[in-house]
Amino acid sequence: MKRSLSDANRVISAPRPMRAQLDQLLRKVEARGVRSATRVCHVTAFSGGVDSSLVAALVHRVFPTTSAACLGVSAAVPAAQIEQARDVASFIGVPLWEFPTKEGEMKEYVENVGKSCYYCKTTLYSTINQVADHAVHVLQPTTDQKDQLVLFNGTNADDKLDPTRLGLVAATEFDVASPLDELTKTDVRQMAKYLGLPNWNAAASPCLRSRLQFGVEATQEHLGRVERAEAFVRSIIDLPKSSNMRVRYLAGNRAAVGMWSLAVPGDHHHSLTSRAELDADMLPAAQKVEDAVREELLSIGKCTGWLRSNIKSLTMILQVSAPLFCDLSNPEV
Repeated sequence: MKRSLSDANRVISAPRPMRAQLDQLLRKVEARGVRSATRVCHVTAFSGGVDSSLVAALVHRVFPTTSAACLGVSAAVPAAQIEQARDVASFIGVPLWEFPTKEGEMKEYVENVGKSCYYCKTTLYSTINQVADHAVHVLQPTTDQKDQLVLFNGTNADDKLDPTRLGLVAATEFDVASPLDELTKTDVRQMAKYLGLPNWNAAASPCLRSRLQFGVEATQEHLGRVERAEAFVRSIIDLPKSSNMRVRYLAGNRAAVGMWSLAVPGDHHHSLTSRAELDADMLPAAQKVEDAVREELLSIGKCTGWLRSNIKSLTMILQVSAPLFCDLSNPEV
């Protein structure tokens, strides 16, 4: 039988400090809310990741009739992440609003020179405001009350230490509430587990644009290549959902330590390389399927590749030539 958040709440048994921490978080959410609201006006910027899932659960608990989760859909969001978001929202019981975002049409975002995160979040928060306003007119066309829209996000304490997260600037500009801003990522996972969220231990999944080295344009084509490459690596190595894995899209022939540089003569993507990083505990499994990966890559047109482990950093690197990022369904590419 399918479980829900209400079911999980009934079976939770955790130390008192967790209960106290939960109460504190609920108070933070309530303090930013609008108690007299007659419409949906407590909205979480939702990705299906553990951070925003925890926030959506907290907001829905405090404001069960006036909350919603908003999922922005674009080429930077993997299809698997969208499915996870739908599953988690259903588990929580919070209404999920999905809508397309148009950061991919912004030159400043596509250039990917260091500020794409800002333009992405600016577009996201602006669109959420528009979606929420439209929903009010559709769902409650006769209401005269204009309650203030309160936006929440899943920013945690570790995020605030990352200078590349310029989306935090956008959050400040839109007055977005961050109830998890004093919790580390570990704290967030512990609280999500306490609440019984199904994705409490899911691998971190930042947007696909974050896989691109600065200077590699954040086009739909490039983002799609990364998504397909990551799906391929996960399937061939049979990675569990809790294991982190990234395929980095690098510009030029510059490569990380331990990487081999490959170029395919005559291919206009020959200067692009990629790197996959996995959790250290996946190394043995990856090494066992080295031949299988090579054979699979060779079967995809002109693709070649191999696996090698970097003992010092305890990471596994999958080095592939650029054609892996071509249309995998076309062996002539």
